[in-house]
Amino acid sequence: MIGGVISTHSVQVAPAALAKSVTAAALAKGAMASGSSLTLIKGGLKIMAWTKTKTAVVAGLGILFAAGTATVAFKEIMARRTPAWQERFDLSLLDGLRPQVKIRPSLPSTVQAHIHRADGTRGKKLGWGLDVVDLLLGAYNTVDTRLIIETSVPEQKYDFIDTYHNVNDEMKGFQEEIKKQIGLTGRRVLIETNVLILTVQSPHAPGLKTGIGPFENDIKPGSLVLRSAFPYTLAHDLELSLGTAVIDETKLSGKFNVDLKWDSTPDGLMRVVSDELGLKLTPSRKVVSFIVVEKADKQ
Repeated sequence: MIGGVISTHSVQVAPAALAKSVTAAALAKGAMASGSSLTLIKGGLKIMAWTKTKTAVVAGLGILFAAGTATVAFKEIMARRTPAWQERFDLSLLDGLRPQVKIRPSLPSTVQAHIHRADGTRGKKLGWGLDVVDLLLGAYNTVDTRLIIETSVPEQKYDFIDTYHNVNDEMKGFQEEIKKQIGLTGRRVLIETNVLILTVQSPHAPGLKTGIGPFENDIKPGSLVLRSAFPYTLAHDLELSLGTAVIDETKLSGKFNVDLKWDSTPDGLMRVVSDELGLKLTPSRKVVSFIVVEKADKQ
């Protein structure tokens, strides 16, 4: 555009009045017109032509600046626009979206809904009102007891969508989006620490039943309910209740149903695990993988 403007205005016809005065001067002095006079006249014409060119270029730049500003404003408006999945909790709204993870600050309505997570068909997920820690646990596939947070984290609640089909892709997507939107990142470190080793003590215990039906996980102080859960899920939930890393060495296969109640003490939980599930928790020391969370700009 700038090149076209310059080309169009690079040659300008001198104004009629100026041309007339120049002609009169030439006739009056005849062939005696000096080289310095002609140089002065030509210089005046060039100055006028360049003045018009500069005006046209500035006008063209103004148009480009206005167009660029309008584009930026449009992008900002679209970025602030509330997506449909934050207005209605409906997994079908994710159909047709490209594989992605998106995290946005929760709306007042999504915080009040207290819908923490929902899994849909084909692996699509939609969540409202989650803490930063909730997002970090999913992003790095870990549990609270193995999360070491070395920086302050926002108290803000967040909503998310996840339309990836592959677990590794969704973990990477969550990690990148947390870094972009919240400014946090995590790194794995190996630390030797106290652990509990979960093994089978009495096979075919009455409290460990074959899992039937959809997956369910409900853990509260003094209560644990699992439906169609793998042994490693039981180990994770026991770790959360006991506050110590639990290593699954049961070598059990398949899915199980568990329904435990205890007196809200570690000893009480370990006792019902032994009596009802036929499993044993043995203290030991192991090297365990932890996630250290820090500000992204430290990387």
